Amino acid sequence: MTTKIASLMCNKFGGIRRINATFSNEFISASDMQNVELFNTGINSGVGIRTTKGHIAVCNAIPSDEKIINIFESIQRNYTFFFVHTENATKGRFYIYDITTQRVYRKIDNLQLTGNSCGLDFAQGWSDLFVFSTGKEMYSIEAGSVEHEVVSMNNLKDSENRTVKGLGLVNYDSRLWVFDGNILWYSVQENIYDFSTSDIEVSTSSGFIEYIKNITAITPYLGSLAIF
Repeated sequence: MTTKIASLMCNKFGGIRRINATFSNEFISASDMQNVELFNTGINSGVGIRTTKGHIAVCNAIPSDEKIINIFESIQRNYTFFFVHTENATKGRFYIYDITTQRVYRKIDNLQLTGNSCGLDFAQGWSDLFVFSTGKEMYSIEAGSVEHEVVSMNNLKDSENRTVKGLGLVNYDSRLWVFDGNILWYSVQENIYDFSTSDIEVSTSSGFIEYIKNITAITPYLGSLAIF
């Protein structure tokens, strides 16, 4: 089947630089940055960069032996929610943080230790979802529901019965895109829970792409999907 993926723009990668990164049709490089986030400025498909001073603590409700791995902001049904991923020496946890009461509510326990996580918002039908991944485990959270419903996505398989997992999550073309190693998966359009339905005659089907080299990052760029 086919989907909208940009053709190769440049095959000359100049490595990771601390200063003077370059992006053009002739040459591309990357910048080594910490505590930064790229965001859509809303002006002519522009991309901005914003920084933070680092997340040290959320509130005293988090046990002192837990290290904060990531803090996420999610907008669901016009309400803003904050999620916190922590780890101690034996396991990881995932909390919802109430900024008004400054309390946390544990939603996921006993996560495998990875030291990494990522997440994004995904609107699916009537539901606004937040998709969270540690690279080994993946969940969706509907914070706008009464019980803040959490759905495990750890049993997702592709058409060849391989487990779909990874740290690279992107919402593009109304699909959830996930990469791990040299494999890039994409879900059925408007259904982030289906990576196995594949039909070359149906353009909305799921699928996967295998590359010779490992994928390091994916991101929407000027109406296309940039794959590094």
